[in-house]
Amino acid sequence: MSGPKPLARALLLLWLMAHYAVDGVRPGSRNGTKVDDPEWDSMTPAERVKWCDTLSPLYENIQADLAPWKESGISMELQHATFAHHTARKMGQKGIAVGFKGGVAYVTDEPKFTLALGHHVGLFIVYLKVMALQERLFGKHMPDVEFVISTVDRPLSLALEEGKQYEPVMRFCKTDAHSDILIPNFHSYIEQYTGGLAPQLDSLNRQFPWSEKKDMLFGRFTPYFRHMHTSDPFTWRRGFKGAPICRNASKLVAECTVRHHFCDWAVNSTGSYPVDVSCKKRTAMTKHAAYKWLLHLDGQGLSSRFEQLLHLRSLVIREESGYRAYFYRLLKPREHYIPFWKDTPDEITDILQWAKANDGEAQRIAANAQAFVRKYLSHRGRACYWHRLLTEYAKLLKYKPGKQEGKYSSYWVPVNEFLEKTAKSFGDGKWYDVFKFMP
Repeated sequence: MSGPKPLARALLLLWLMAHYAVDGVRPGSRNGTKVDDPEWDSMTPAERVKWCDTLSPLYENIQADLAPWKESGISMELQHATFAHHTARKMGQKGIAVGFKGGVAYVTDEPKFTLALGHHVGLFIVYLKVMALQERLFGKHMPDVEFVISTVDRPLSLALEEGKQYEPVMRFCKTDAHSDILIPNFHSYIEQYTGGLAPQLDSLNRQFPWSEKKDMLFGRFTPYFRHMHTSDPFTWRRGFKGAPICRNASKLVAECTVRHHFCDWAVNSTGSYPVDVSCKKRTAMTKHAAYKWLLHLDGQGLSSRFEQLLHLRSLVIREESGYRAYFYRLLKPREHYIPFWKDTPDEITDILQWAKANDGEAQRIAANAQAFVRKYLSHRGRACYWHRLLTEYAKLLKYKPGKQEGKYSSYWVPVNEFLEKTAKSFGDGKWYDVFKFMP
């Protein structure tokens, strides 16, 4: 297959900048380097498994996510239904089937499905590189297992009926109305976004000490509409003074103008405290560290901005959107962040007044957030979370995963082989390296 022409490649990169850059460090930047961790690198797989026990609070979410299958388990028939309905084998779905056998990571979806989904191909490749990393770090300590990863940034199927058998899908976000199994966000492994921030924390702390940060509410956002299921009771939004900002866009999808609504208010704000919140301007994520008060508004679904902002040792004011990530259960309001928009965004006035009057407490919360990131959202923390999640998930399987003749399990190719022989050559490798992987 011939590679993209220079103009087409340039347009692709421009699109990625517009689509993703505001939620992280701009694509094309190479500010960060791999975190130097010789102790972790020198451990044996067994030693890493033992070390992962030190992060036990992080795993509390796992049992809650797996609860729908605790009694019934996951049969081969249920797994095959998940493959059929939630991977690229079904028109319109952005999911990929992956497995481990004997400590080796496998792709179990054929390229004709996985390599035909635009920029989601790049996201699949990031997750496949994560699986290759798990293979290298844990080897035969990875369980025999197969599962589906979806890269769509909001959950699609409700799970509100007791006793119903739900299809297990791994995704980086959900609400309490959905049965998705939470996993680390692909942005956490991309240098242009969250992945590039961790190596810079000490230098950012020196560059932007608390005493020199600006007393200002700061935020930069892509003007996405919020999307959610029309019957999801946890995500409906009201605007300033209770104004309606949501509508049913279709039978199953509602949309809310959350970011537009707040940005419009910010432009006309005449409050007592300076506000610089925009859905039009662009600012590198590292530059956000110059401000004391950082606003987080979720995007189409859950936005990885929140995880990025926690790195910066500023006070993060987070919209309570109803969407959550795998580590949210461990976070504590007013200990790691300030909750906001539980009812309406008018709450921002009291929050800014509190932050100004309680500067020392705000500084303490900001420091706690960064300490949380260093301990639990590190490269070690993510690797350990994957290992523990897949270990517990594998216990639910009522069959032995592996290559089988038949409709769903006949394609099992090692991930490393798939990446080297298939992903690198597809489209002249444009999706293989458009996102710089950070282990």
